[in-house]
Amino acid sequence: MLDFLSCEFSDSPIGHDFSRRPDHEGQDRFPLPRPLLTREGRSMEKYKINSLPVAAENCPKPLALASACLLLIAGFSAWVGTPALAMLQLLVSLPPQQTWLISIVLGVLALVLLWRMRHRIAEFVSKCASFSAKTDERYWALACCILGVLLRLAWALAFHGEPVSDGAVYIKLARRLLAGQSYAIGDNRAYWPPGYPFFLLPWLATFANVRVAILVSNVFLFLAGAMGVRALALRLAGPAGSRMAIWLFAVWPNLVTHASVPGKEVILAALLPWVLWLAIRGDDGVHWRPAWQMVCGLFIGAITLVQPAMQLFPAVILIFWVFATRRLWQALLGTCALLIGMAAVISPWTVRNYEVFGQFVLVSTNGGFGLYGANNPRANGGYYEYWSDEPVFQMAELEADQEAKRLALAWIQAHPLDFAILATKKSARFMGDDAEGAYYSIKRVRAEAPSWVYPLAKALSNAWWLAFWALILASTMELLRRPVPFTLNEVLLVMSFAYSFLMHTIVESSGRYHILQLGILCVLLPILGQAVSRPRLPSNDARVPAT
Repeated sequence: MLDFLSCEFSDSPIGHDFSRRPDHEGQDRFPLPRPLLTREGRSMEKYKINSLPVAAENCPKPLALASACLLLIAGFSAWVGTPALAMLQLLVSLPPQQTWLISIVLGVLALVLLWRMRHRIAEFVSKCASFSAKTDERYWALACCILGVLLRLAWALAFHGEPVSDGAVYIKLARRLLAGQSYAIGDNRAYWPPGYPFFLLPWLATFANVRVAILVSNVFLFLAGAMGVRALALRLAGPAGSRMAIWLFAVWPNLVTHASVPGKEVILAALLPWVLWLAIRGDDGVHWRPAWQMVCGLFIGAITLVQPAMQLFPAVILIFWVFATRRLWQALLGTCALLIGMAAVISPWTVRNYEVFGQFVLVSTNGGFGLYGANNPRANGGYYEYWSDEPVFQMAELEADQEAKRLALAWIQAHPLDFAILATKKSARFMGDDAEGAYYSIKRVRAEAPSWVYPLAKALSNAWWLAFWALILASTMELLRRPVPFTLNEVLLVMSFAYSFLMHTIVESSGRYHILQLGILCVLLPILGQAVSRPRLPSNDARVPAT
């Protein structure tokens, strides 16, 4: 295990001396970094992949400012949405308008308080980012993995409810595949994306007990996600940032409480850090590796089979490659390699859908329902409760999907103001609850536990969520004082989060949909903490030398 953990997946700009910037042909450029060999650096130097940094400073100011503003909006939405949803659940007699008004006032007060305390909070984040610097990074990663496994085992032993809702459907589909039956639930043959049932196949085949199969598969996903978070953090923030990132991922309450819950969000959270690591590995502005870009496409293809809404995620990678390389043709060629990898994973299922329906269906037929359920006269931004009253619900699967899309787009065009108001509510729902695991493992399955356990678990999960975003907000406010607040490394992480955040201002939204980005957020916080304490160049004129 230690031999694997000792592999440094990347080289970070941390630990290199950028103080000397020689002038080449009248332009300031980054010099080749000269490693500052600390004790830990000497012990891990032999695992270095290369000695060149990511094109960190190749970030246009408008893109950096837009990323910072999006984090501020997301953080404000968390501080508005979390108390609003809690009050809507607890204070049923309070009108929704008053609930949202009270929550907006609380959110504004939180922003004002964070602004006044931003220096102290940013300094605290900076110190946390360098916490346990004397501990060997490999042993720290191993300890965090052990801690995360123990926490998940303990939770699963305490709360081991039966699979319900979507999780129960995915298990049923996986069992049908094991029995050699067709992939279908009733008359729906492609409504449910196939990625998660395919993942469950070997676990259900190995373990007769469903609870054990789900627990073991979720522990495996935790370890895979932890290694992905470590790899990405090492690449962007060095060993110090990696320690904080993997610790956050190991103890994150909502991830721990998902230990006994079957759901596709956990597999997405495990794979997404690897996608970004592969994207940087494929083209970091210094080295161009089409093979790695194709592997990145394989991972995005797998994610798309789990969650079809991620099919447009290559746009995020393309933007990063364009600004990292400053060569549009190279970024486009890399995207082509990525799309080839995606097609290799997705196309077999698309061919199967064509054989079933006689029409092109990329992955699933539920996109129209997700769009119409969140955009209609009775929509509230969350799960639509009136499907049984809708004529579209009685149609055939493919026809219903197409008609739902048509109705949703027609409503959006006819009611742009209502759509904009609904989008703000969706953003609050997306950011407003981080206790999905506690809900599905305690309340939803009516677990045998004292009545106070679920409220306490929910309160602790959401307190962690709000505290985390308080640290993000304070660090972002502090960095906004600089001419270019974020580097391209930070912008890549923010763009990944923004993809899901903005997507769910259009389609159905809830706290479960931000779970796939939790690993990315675990990496973002220590990077912001390091950025607060690290001097920046006054502009983005510097360029990484091309090779």
